[in-house]
Amino acid sequence: MFETDLLLWLQTSSPDWMLPLMLLVSELGSDWIYTPVILALVFAWRVRPGLRVLLVLLLAGFFVNAAKVGFALPRPVDVDSRLLRKGETNTAIVDRGAATAFWALPPSEAIQSVRAAATDSYGFVSGHTALAAATTVSTVLAFGVRSRVAWSLALLWPLLMGLSRMYLGRHFPADVLGGLVTAALAVLIVRWVLGRGDSDTMPHRRLEGAALLTLTLALASPAAAWLNAGALGSIAGVLLCFRVLSWTGTPVETTSHRHRVLRFALAMGLGLAVGWLFDGAYAAIGLPDAHVAAFPFAALGYAVALLGAMVLSRTFGWYSRAPVISGTMR
Repeated sequence: MFETDLLLWLQTSSPDWMLPLMLLVSELGSDWIYTPVILALVFAWRVRPGLRVLLVLLLAGFFVNAAKVGFALPRPVDVDSRLLRKGETNTAIVDRGAATAFWALPPSEAIQSVRAAATDSYGFVSGHTALAAATTVSTVLAFGVRSRVAWSLALLWPLLMGLSRMYLGRHFPADVLGGLVTAALAVLIVRWVLGRGDSDTMPHRRLEGAALLTLTLALASPAAAWLNAGALGSIAGVLLCFRVLSWTGTPVETTSHRHRVLRFALAMGLGLAVGWLFDGAYAAIGLPDAHVAAFPFAALGYAVALLGAMVLSRTFGWYSRAPVISGTMR
């Protein structure tokens, strides 16, 4: 699982068109792709299922970061100079430091050499694979999609993403498998916390308990490097959105495609503005990125951007003006 034989075979046995295809697939797993996709799900499709997908994505991202920092295991290109790095010549930290048996880890000397190099870019688990699986699977589940074609694409896309990361020398097979497990865990946790319905009624004790847990973990982050207070704050911000919607009711869709486009554009613009404002305010304080103070900034930033876009869209008439009945939480 931490050997490089399979990766070497992929790189040396593939046709010339394989490299640009794998580079494209990998690039489609970048953050700049996920932001408009998620906002489109929330503001151009349906609010609550879209927020579910966002919550799964953020939770999976938190797990990925925790695993990378906690395990601090090398990438394939760090421990085998024979591998190409995204199709280009590779300068490995260790010349021949991959595992020599299927169930073995890379040698401890190789692991320590990579950690000593302070690359801040560890391999296990594959974030690209985890986020791809979290997004596709949670989308078909949250929106109740039953099409076999949609489900096939939802399951095949993460596998293709994992293949691209192995082909490019960025991840071992174990990293890809870990990414798939991470995504499944995030999907199951969100499904348990929010329940299975798509209404304003949901198990409030689980929701509030999850929010309290994020705060507790954030407060513990100074003692554990794998706990990212900012990522926990992002999760708390989306949980806050669900709580507010349980009081105000979910915005009612209109039949106008124009309204959907306008809501999406507003959400993109407001999200960028709020992100710039909160990032600037946090930078002005002069605290490091990993500081516990990142928690409230991230939580408020997400809540203000998402709820603000909904309030403005309602004000402009881009949601239905029908009366909204607040949901009753169990």
